[in-house]
Amino acid sequence: MADWSRSNPIPPGPGQPPHSVRNAASAVLSEQAPVAKRAAPSRDPIRTSRERTTVATIGPSLVIKGEIFGDEEMMIEGTIDGELDLQQNRLTVAKRGKIDARIAAKAVVVNGCVKGTIKATEHISIREGAWVEADITAPRIAISGEAYFRGRVTIQEPGSVDGEGAKPRTTAAEKADTS
Repeated sequence: MADWSRSNPIPPGPGQPPHSVRNAASAVLSEQAPVAKRAAPSRDPIRTSRERTTVATIGPSLVIKGEIFGDEEMMIEGTIDGELDLQQNRLTVAKRGKIDARIAAKAVVVNGCVKGTIKATEHISIREGAWVEADITAPRIAISGEAYFRGRVTIQEPGSVDGEGAKPRTTAAEKADTS
């Protein structure tokens, strides 16, 4: 009978160097089917399990007419005509996205085309290449110099709801008209 202790080396298996020493358990395990390894937990400090969200995507071939209400983030690559209400979530309009609607969301990022009204409780960002004809209301608004924008801008007090506490900003052109 064979002694399977560590002190008694087992002859090397195929493809192993001759100096390899294994015990019987490792010899049996190495000949079994590979075991799936568990993925290491994410160490990304930006995305913790509490912050992971589902993003609903309206694809480029979809056209929706009507009302959309939701409790998840949304990416629009298609065409929407109507109303978008994502009060507690972010809306992103992709470069190919086209929206003619009343939009209400926590945050709105526009890379495509939007016509109508946009209200956000946190911020609105109109990026390079975007085309927007809308009245926009939010506590923070950023409009790229490379974007087209036509409409009214209302800077809202942080935390105010439905325009309460909104402070319209008068542009230099409007000041010149009232003089």
